[in-house]
Amino acid sequence: MGPNVTFYRGDDGALSVGHINGSVLFLEDQSSGAAPDRTHIVTIGSDVLFYRSDDGTFFVAHIDSSGHLFETHSNVAAPNWTHIVAVGHNVLCYRGDDGTFSVGHIDSSGHLVERHSSGVASNWTNIVAVG
Repeated sequence: MGPNVTFYRGDDGALSVGHINGSVLFLEDQSSGAAPDRTHIVTIGSDVLFYRSDDGTFFVAHIDSSGHLFETHSNVAAPNWTHIVAVGHNVLCYRGDDGTFSVGHIDSSGHLVERHSSGVASNWTNIVAVG
């Protein structure tokens, strides 16, 4: 099996997981109505973090070796993050208007664990992980 890819449709929460083999996309798993209105989706290893900015709710899903996606944990984090970026096995959450950020990771039971929170310069419009 090639690399996994997750498709998400925000209005109804439909999910589909597939993989790429050469130049062909194969859809493996599909579900509907899983989690509508998520504003951010970030992969961290084999986990996928789905986050809704207005209230901070999120859930973590895991893609298993056969390409199926299943939810492992849901919870509430800080609301109004404007950027969520996977950096290795960590996740960087950033709020552009005031420069607040949080660094965390997904633990073995699927919880988002915050390790540090502070402030940096505000109003960054794009953030990407390198390396």
